[in-house]
Amino acid sequence: VTGKKVSKKESKVPIRDFYTMLFSRENDIFDIKKSDNMVYSLNYYWINSSHNTYLMGHQLTGASSVEAYIRTLLQGCRCIELDCIDGPNNDPIVWHQNTWCTKIKLFDVLKAINRFAFVTSDYPIILSIENHLCIEQQIVAASMMKHVFKNKLVSIDISPEDPGLPSPDALKKKILVKNKKIQENSIDDEDDDSDEPDENDEELFQNDSAYSTLNEIQTEGPAESKEMKKFSVYINDDIDGELYSYCQIAVQGNSLHIKEERDRLSQSKEMRLHGCNAWYFGSISRDTSEEVVKDFILSRYVNCGIDQNEAIGSFLVRRSGTPLTGLYNIVVTIWVGNAVKHVKVKSEINILTQRLQFFLDPSEKFNSVPDFINFYHVRQDLPQSAYFKYPIPNSEHYTNKLWYKGDMDRDTAQKLLLTPTLMTGKFLIRNRMDKNTKIGFTVSFLMPKDANDLVVQHLTAREIGPFVKINQNLKFWSVNHLVEHFTKNPITSEGSVKLTMVCKD
Repeated sequence: VTGKKVSKKESKVPIRDFYTMLFSRENDIFDIKKSDNMVYSLNYYWINSSHNTYLMGHQLTGASSVEAYIRTLLQGCRCIELDCIDGPNNDPIVWHQNTWCTKIKLFDVLKAINRFAFVTSDYPIILSIENHLCIEQQIVAASMMKHVFKNKLVSIDISPEDPGLPSPDALKKKILVKNKKIQENSIDDEDDDSDEPDENDEELFQNDSAYSTLNEIQTEGPAESKEMKKFSVYINDDIDGELYSYCQIAVQGNSLHIKEERDRLSQSKEMRLHGCNAWYFGSISRDTSEEVVKDFILSRYVNCGIDQNEAIGSFLVRRSGTPLTGLYNIVVTIWVGNAVKHVKVKSEINILTQRLQFFLDPSEKFNSVPDFINFYHVRQDLPQSAYFKYPIPNSEHYTNKLWYKGDMDRDTAQKLLLTPTLMTGKFLIRNRMDKNTKIGFTVSFLMPKDANDLVVQHLTAREIGPFVKINQNLKFWSVNHLVEHFTKNPITSEGSVKLTMVCKD
């Protein structure tokens, strides 16, 4: 210290010198001299960690990818994060909850971690779990980890005689799970610290009829305008394929108000879960359901020369009325021979898991409507199974698909398939008509003609009885099942072509 007065300008450090100091070896948190001494407790060391590892880009709108985990592991990261959320069909997913980010399956992530965990280092991997799973799906996730990681997964105390954590050396080629302990009789479906809406915000959302979809937002007009504009934002779920309401937006002048639809999402969760099944018709009335059943019997049986008694056990599933106290009124509408019968499915909340269960007989309870339906559909030895033989498909489950082209004619289909992108397996599906009456579907697709050219082929599927039939041995419950089958299995007799690319308009 010289006692000389230093000016304000002279006391500043140039940005380049600051960077040099910041990244110099003297300022390194890692002690190179002790880098090979890995015998102390794990918490003695700095750990190369990653946050929101699954995201490839933006934290609110970016894509989630298994590739992000692979890249992070190959860069030497030893602690990676998995935000685990309840997925459809009891299949956990990884997702940045309540954002526009895409979703990936937990099982795919675990397989990638198992393959690339120890490529760059033998030291342990820590899976930092942000756990939003219900008890049932936590059990599923734990089973997945045991199945994928096998003896790599640390599930017992490696050093019981040592009160501290094991050392990195003791944990070489091991995978640890960092997760909060399950509290008995509790479920964490939502963030506890979620923001509550402002009292003033409630007034902005009283008139639901004023909302439009996001693509209708208008930006014209001065910023100081006091006119209020309201919108609803809908998100397409990449996992279950359903469109659901995400949030409501109100714009007034320079003010933007957002109200999340968390309550509505949680209420509709069970419905979205079984809404992807073709036999589900949503909230339709008793009379409408009877018309649907009778039309199905007429078109699929009577008009095809099949005795309508062969249709006994044809059924659809609908929701009746308004849910009370969170319980859904599920009704199965069934053809019993010259008449339609309605069977109400009972439901109750499991005290332990706090989740809905569905049943006819209290001795057989199911965690979802698909599980309930599939049980009686497969077990035809039970008296109740007579009601669940032939599912009646809801046309809405395919009319909104990109591959469905309605009454498109053969020539238009060929022109569309041949432009602009040519690829083996490119396909579309259109109605097959007979004297203005729909009798089935035609699958139009591209297949190789020779080494250089592609040609359009057409495969007919008839709607006869309960099935969509290609021939006597190849039949499906719905056209959706047909598409799913031929994306995994060859559609041609030569066995070389599968349906691979949807033909868009």
